[in-house]
Amino acid sequence: WLAFGLSVFTGLMALLPLLANIVGTAVYGMERFSWSIYALSATLIVSFFLFGLNRYLHISGRKGWKEYLLIERNHLLVDLASKIVLGLIIIASLNK
Repeated sequence: WLAFGLSVFTGLMALLPLLANIVGTAVYGMERFSWSIYALSATLIVSFFLFGLNRYLHISGRKGWKEYLLIERNHLLVDLASKIVLGLIIIASLNK
């Protein structure tokens, strides 16, 4: 549990500059980011949360979540889905 807690803390610390930049630019900035930056940031935050949730359910030992293959499948699905969404956002933002 200590390793899980430290990894969540470290991950949240890595997201703080992203969130501060987004909020600071939206509130105090003279210029605004394009929609794609906000969409990419939201996708990264959601995928980070889903990875953490998958790990938490595995560590807590909920019914059915002790199987390694289930955890690995969910990890790969979240990874693939986040990469597809990030790619689609980038492609959509480049098509002007």
